[in-house]
Amino acid sequence: LEGLATLPQVRELREGECSALFAQMLAVNRFYAALHLVDLEGNLIASATAARPANFSRTKHFRDARRTGEFSTGEYLVGVTLKTPVFAFGMPVKDGQGTMLGVLLTSYRLVKLGELFEYVSFPNDSFVGATDHKGVRLYRFPPSPDLPPGRPISPPVFQAVERGGDTGVIRELSSDGVPRVLAYQKLRLGPGEKPFMYLMTGIPEQALEAGARSALHRDFVLLSMSLGLALLFGWYFGGRTLGGKIEALAGASARLGAGDL
Repeated sequence: LEGLATLPQVRELREGECSALFAQMLAVNRFYAALHLVDLEGNLIASATAARPANFSRTKHFRDARRTGEFSTGEYLVGVTLKTPVFAFGMPVKDGQGTMLGVLLTSYRLVKLGELFEYVSFPNDSFVGATDHKGVRLYRFPPSPDLPPGRPISPPVFQAVERGGDTGVIRELSSDGVPRVLAYQKLRLGPGEKPFMYLMTGIPEQALEAGARSALHRDFVLLSMSLGLALLFGWYFGGRTLGGKIEALAGASARLGAGDL
């Protein structure tokens, strides 16, 4: 988004040229649901998928980008125009003197996260998942009809993760009532910023062997870190570094699935 925000047609808010450009970009990146250019009140100027009138002023990613003048993240959201669950980002558009002219908005299709784990084997009753800054579930793999996106995860789990460090391992009763060992990682836009996302992976306590706990903790932390980097790089850099992070995630998951703790 940073490079896109500097293009002349974007800075000059040229509706037709921007809409055509956005359509081309979405055509080659199916993970993204939308790409919009809005004015400082959140009114749609150009889009590959939406039609005017449309307003995004109530969305967190727009409000934060407008307030801070910096790249921003959103929260669980059912897309304003596409009506599909997404996680969104915002980037201010500025002129050469730094005056804000508008905001670029993009969103990631949460359903596409399943493709990251399509060929990964997990131990029985294990999972990987992500929540937004409020603990609302963004995704869970494997999916469960009883634990859909858009609902808060178990409050004791989220509170324990909030209190902990940037990465850690906890033991709690999961949202489905299964006691698990859970590893987590917090994602931030920068040092000192509040987490915009929490990534977690869990395995049932009964699957653990007493002699393997320390190695399991190490692999859980590795798994969470790999997951975090994969998602962060996949969204923020458009997939250029995604492959290596997915390989690391798959490797850690495969060791857990094979019982190599």
